[in-house]
Amino acid sequence: MMTNTCIQSIQGIEFSIWKSEDIVATSVVEVNEKRTLNKGKPIENGLRDPKMGPMHGLCVTCGKSKQKCQGHFGHIVLSEPVYHISWISNIINWLKCICFHCGNSMIKEPLDVDSVLVPRNKLLTNLTKHLVTKCTKCGKKQSKYLWNKERQLLQRDGRVYTTTEVREHLSKLDEKWINLFKVSHPKDMILTVLPVPPHTVRPPIMSGKSIRGEDDLTYRLLQIIRMNDKLLKMKTKNRPLHIISDARESLQLAVSGYINDNKCGTRSSRMSKRRYTSLTRRLLGKEGRARGNLMGKRCDFTARTVITGDDNLGMHEVGVPISVADKLTVPV
Repeated sequence: MMTNTCIQSIQGIEFSIWKSEDIVATSVVEVNEKRTLNKGKPIENGLRDPKMGPMHGLCVTCGKSKQKCQGHFGHIVLSEPVYHISWISNIINWLKCICFHCGNSMIKEPLDVDSVLVPRNKLLTNLTKHLVTKCTKCGKKQSKYLWNKERQLLQRDGRVYTTTEVREHLSKLDEKWINLFKVSHPKDMILTVLPVPPHTVRPPIMSGKSIRGEDDLTYRLLQIIRMNDKLLKMKTKNRPLHIISDARESLQLAVSGYINDNKCGTRSSRMSKRRYTSLTRRLLGKEGRARGNLMGKRCDFTARTVITGDDNLGMHEVGVPISVADKLTVPV
């Protein structure tokens, strides 16, 4: 039976930062177990929890088979906020726009919004060119911010600027700028909850119906869970500040390595014997998802070869190697 459906054209797509509340709302399970399997069976609240998708049989969340279920996200609640390694430059630029001492806006007014928004991807770069050096409200000079790649932390005037302090600093931003530029709030660039991708993104190495090995991303996530649990125990036991600080840096390093291991210092390579892949390496490059899987298609009755002009050919002709011409046939 045919039904009349209203077809609407898409006017545009809007991207925004995935907020912590939305990650938790989308998630089907909180992942906090440091092991994935127990006697060959997936552990509840582990990285192989059946709620995130079926390994075989039907999905316990949506009831679909392994072939039709796209998988479901889980989440890890972090014991302390951590930086998103890909947004460090954005965070620093936003910090420059807010007075550290009184929270007043450092943006010169009146501002020509159209000149700042073109091109859209250069918004923050253009915005930092329209800042005052001294706060118009308290009259104090602003701090200098620097990212330490080796220790994976932010420094303000040479001192460590913790993620909690950065988040509080960013939350002082006037909402009028968020609405004017139509951007997500910069405080959401600090991660408090980490989304865990389903099994379809990080499939295990299978032997029949049993799991023989894990994907690199699963090992990365296991490291994050261990470091997160370690930091929580250190804080609960009131250990010395330098020990807690080391645990905090280890958690930040684990999260940064999971997102983009190319932006980590040499310390991360010394910590692990084998270099595991990261989300960024899965997506970018010639062998990444876009160029390697989505664009690189192979078709029947096609060939790739060198074509050439020749003295004996006309201007409207090209030469094709005989070996290709012989093999490349079309059925009639």
